[in-house]
Amino acid sequence: MLSLAAGGNSFSQSYKYSSIPSYEWVQEHIDSLRVELLVNKTVPSDYECSILAALMLYPDLKNTRIKFKRSALKTTMAALPSVTDMFRLRDKRHYKIIINHKRNKRKSP
Repeated sequence: MLSLAAGGNSFSQSYKYSSIPSYEWVQEHIDSLRVELLVNKTVPSDYECSILAALMLYPDLKNTRIKFKRSALKTTMAALPSVTDMFRLRDKRHYKIIINHKRNKRKSP
């Protein structure tokens, strides 16, 4: 599963859900989750269920603009702020989360 952290924000989290739901549960409720959680979000379709499951645990990110993008990285994922976003108010910032789409050749310990 994909875990989500948007640029090190210190949002006070009030969890709506107590644990990450199963893939099957997300599939059953995908239409209502899209309406509720994907406001101001750009999500690659092949990562949609994982991103929805992660966003369920962070309700404070509901209206935050986040663009999820697939790219070749040497890490699992990265969050990149833009220079112009540094000068915006926290609730007006945009975030870009890059997800590695290449399979890592190394095995984790």
